[in-house]
Amino acid sequence: MSFYDTKVLFCSKSDDENCWQALNYLTRNCSNVTVCTGDWGDDIPSEMFSWTGDYILSYMSKWIIPESVLKNARIGAINFHPGPPERPGASCANYALYDGDSEFGVTCHHMTSKVDAGKIIMTKRFPIHESDDVSSLLKRSHGVLLELFCDMVSILKEGKNLPESSETWDRKNFHTRNDLNENLRRISADISKEELERIVRATLFNEWRPYLKIHGIKFVMEEDREKIGIRD
Repeated sequence: MSFYDTKVLFCSKSDDENCWQALNYLTRNCSNVTVCTGDWGDDIPSEMFSWTGDYILSYMSKWIIPESVLKNARIGAINFHPGPPERPGASCANYALYDGDSEFGVTCHHMTSKVDAGKIIMTKRFPIHESDDVSSLLKRSHGVLLELFCDMVSILKEGKNLPESSETWDRKNFHTRNDLNENLRRISADISKEELERIVRATLFNEWRPYLKIHGIKFVMEEDREKIGIRD
């Protein structure tokens, strides 16, 4: 059976141009695709639990796909993770910027019941520039992730075996979304200038901003990064 005739479950986030481009490429190369999209906090659609087929392709999905669903993929369940193997979990770009990483990347791997733990298929890496912030790093990583997705679909379309990477996950840097919201974004009243600059670079993105909490009252940073004049 060719890849074009396989049954694929495509899981991704809603209203994202990058995800729609990935889906568009997939549907040009596969005739039977079931689509499940959602955002943080959305329930898993019921059709995901009733699906049976050949491949699950999870592309920046906001759900942890249950093991019962993974077992319904006859050939394979593959995730496209917007971070390198040393950055499993959520908030990959944020912590890479905070820790001053010189390199970032994206990862394609087989899925297991444990998040970002399955055998790695392929990784694509690129440098982090000193001028990068959350917005620019996410934009580049999502572009590279789309390239990786198209590469993997092309390999499946050609009937070739998926690559096997020698890289492994580094679990010491595993973070959750709650780590970002409750720890990294939260600043103290006596924070140093250097630490504040690190946090601003790593967390300021759209409505997500550093904040200070005093006596139960939350004060959220208002200025855009370009307008910030942090002074001694």
